[in-house]
Amino acid sequence: MKSKIHITYDENSRLFVLTKPFVTPELTLPIGMKSDGFSSPWFTRWYVSRVDTGWAAAWVHDHCYQNAIKTKAWADLLFYKNLRRCKVKKLKARHMYLGVKYFGKGKY
Repeated sequence: MKSKIHITYDENSRLFVLTKPFVTPELTLPIGMKSDGFSSPWFTRWYVSRVDTGWAAAWVHDHCYQNAIKTKAWADLLFYKNLRRCKVKKLKARHMYLGVKYFGKGKY
């Protein structure tokens, strides 16, 4: 995924906000969408920070979870696929995928 993500940071909500649509092969994320980046517990931030390589995958995954797009399994697999597209190493992408598979919550 080579598209650049155009964002601002909202101090009040402590979230990032899209200022331009973000287009991926599977989805288009709308202006105004909010994300916290990679959602992970504080004790894993040494491994995956909120803003890290593959950040675009986190945005797409958040969009799927926020809007219950297709199924949770589909969203989680797309997350893994996008991490790999963003050149996240296979083992790290696998760990991140397993994290959302077993602990991710959304509107599903």
